Amino acid sequence: ARLAAAGVDAAARELQAATAAGKKGVSLTYVGPNAAVHRLCKQVITPELNSAVGELLPRIKAFQDRAMAKNAIKAAARRWYVCGLREVRKAVKLRKALSVVVAPNIEQMDAVGGLDDHLQSIIDMCAEQDVP
Repeated sequence: ARLAAAGVDAAARELQAATAAGKKGVSLTYVGPNAAVHRLCKQVITPELNSAVGELLPRIKAFQDRAMAKNAIKAAARRWYVCGLREVRKAVKLRKALSVVVAPNIEQMDAVGGLDDHLQSIIDMCAEQDVP
């Protein structure tokens, strides 16, 4: 958690510096070399943050899997880790989401009611609820 917080602080400082310097067209995300970044991606992803999230998500999934093995009924009532736009949207809408992680290099779909619209609605709900 401390590593993730340090990565977020460093990323915020980097974003502020880039914004203050007025850099245009500079990719502020780190998803690997030559990666296409989705237009809705506004966060700064540093290698440190990428590593911290990469370690955190499997741990949370392992905790949930262990809880399911112990008592599936209780674990199903309190899910710590959900995947997929529908499940994430439902968790955010019900105010059960504490944090949302979205891959920055997902495919763009500009069709009405498409992926971009669903993703934008999730981002908007998270912003209203102060969910990172």
